[in-house]
Amino acid sequence: MTEAEKRKLRDEIYLKNRILAEGIAFEPDIFRHLALGVEYTERVHCMFSRDKHWHSGVEFPDYFLTPEGNYWVRIHWNTDSPLSLRYEDGQYNVYDGGKAVFEKVGFPRRPAYYRLNTSDGTAMRTVAVDAGYGALIVAYSNECSLKDKGLDCLFCNINATKAAYGEAQGIGWKTPRQAGESVAAAYREGFDHVTVSGGFIAERRELEYYLDVAEAVREHTGLEDFNGTAD
Repeated sequence: MTEAEKRKLRDEIYLKNRILAEGIAFEPDIFRHLALGVEYTERVHCMFSRDKHWHSGVEFPDYFLTPEGNYWVRIHWNTDSPLSLRYEDGQYNVYDGGKAVFEKVGFPRRPAYYRLNTSDGTAMRTVAVDAGYGALIVAYSNECSLKDKGLDCLFCNINATKAAYGEAQGIGWKTPRQAGESVAAAYREGFDHVTVSGGFIAERRELEYYLDVAEAVREHTGLEDFNGTAD
């Protein structure tokens, strides 16, 4: 790799991290030009939201792809950010102030398993979410019992996210069987890592759930060992 190529990658990493930290500004209807939910992957609010503003009823993608396709950049909507996303002449460009820093960014294609349902009729896209780079997130719950104790984590808005998006997107508790079937469908498509997460359950019963999901993934994928994380 040449020094110029290395410098370009470093610049991409720097901008990616700035967008993660500072968010990115755009008009909420900017994604009307994308076939979200058909050709491109729509955001599924399975756990908590990183946006500064709620947008129930308006679809966003979860990521955009840097022009060279090296990185998935998570979209955090913040209208006060100095970084902005604009739709111009049929393409999406990222600006820092008045300077274009990424031109013609792309968006992830919707996985085929997002069109499928589990055996009990649950939409797989609400069970196993595409997290980029071949990874999945299974959020067993989109609520947290800490709320009842007045102990909400200060970095997490899982309960508020459920209130804003849960019913609209049909997101609720997931069973191990739903997780196993959804992960298996995604693995057949080329995914190869799964993270299981969610809110605290009373009496920490989520610890048992991790084991149940692991057994269900084994059963439905046929894999004795698989690459996974309990978060």
